[in-house]
Amino acid sequence: GADTGALAAIAAAFLTLNMLFALAYMRVGGVINARPGSFADAFFFSVETFATIGYGTLYPLSRAANLVMVLESLTSLVVTALAFTAGLGAPRAQVPIFPASVATLSAAAATWMSTGEQ
Repeated sequence: GADTGALAAIAAAFLTLNMLFALAYMRVGGVINARPGSFADAFFFSVETFATIGYGTLYPLSRAANLVMVLESLTSLVVTALAFTAGLGAPRAQVPIFPASVATLSAAAATWMSTGEQ
């Protein structure tokens, strides 16, 4: 159905964008622990960045790699927003954006940080 097509388009965009960013990282270099010329390392670093995973094994060091990372992070936010706008996220499923459990957890964390009590 329509949802399957939209999900397939998002998955294709995700893979394509990560491949393009991987090529950019290979071009500029500056990613610590990435083997020189390794598309796989650049691709996996791109996926970690795009999906905001950030294991820490690979990370940008050069200014150029950091600029690519910033552009990729911005692109990730836009793609995520477009997915939600397309009705594939919380609004369509009618899941609250800020559920009560998160609010409760946030309040407990703020109390603990200010008083040291649970």
